[in-house]
Amino acid sequence: MPIAWGLAVTLEVLATVKAVNEHLQAGASLKDAVHLQWPQDDPATAGRKKVGINWTEVVERFRVHKIQSGQVKETTWGFAYAYVMRDLLEALPGATNGKALLIAMAKGAPGSRGRVVRIERAVQFLKFAVRDVGVDARWLPPSPDDLIDIKGRKAPNAVPEFNNAGQAIPLKDE
Repeated sequence: MPIAWGLAVTLEVLATVKAVNEHLQAGASLKDAVHLQWPQDDPATAGRKKVGINWTEVVERFRVHKIQSGQVKETTWGFAYAYVMRDLLEALPGATNGKALLIAMAKGAPGSRGRVVRIERAVQFLKFAVRDVGVDARWLPPSPDDLIDIKGRKAPNAVPEFNNAGQAIPLKDE
């Protein structure tokens, strides 16, 4: 571990071992578990580091998972997921759990398609991070009822965005 050893760092060492162990229990190799805690492998940068999660690495693993599993193409990731992951990484420093992160990411009008999609993709990421990477369970997304509140609802008396909204004539088989 890249921690300067000494009596004053006992708690930091224990917290680090606990965090690495959580990654190991989730199926990560020891090398991956340590790499998730510290993004740099350069011994010259070894020293006291803040124990935490290398979220950039988790996002990259999520990207690889989505593409290799065939859920999305590389091009789809670029225009449909990348901006959500950038927003997510920007919102993470102020969040302490999954619900707080999703609330921070709730941009746009309540119930708008952009806001709903942003939250749904962030939920996919959080589930992957906890289930497949071994991030602490506090990062799991909240209950479906709370998600509805975070996504928001369109106001029932809202003025339609377009003049002809709701006036489409349905085409029937006959």
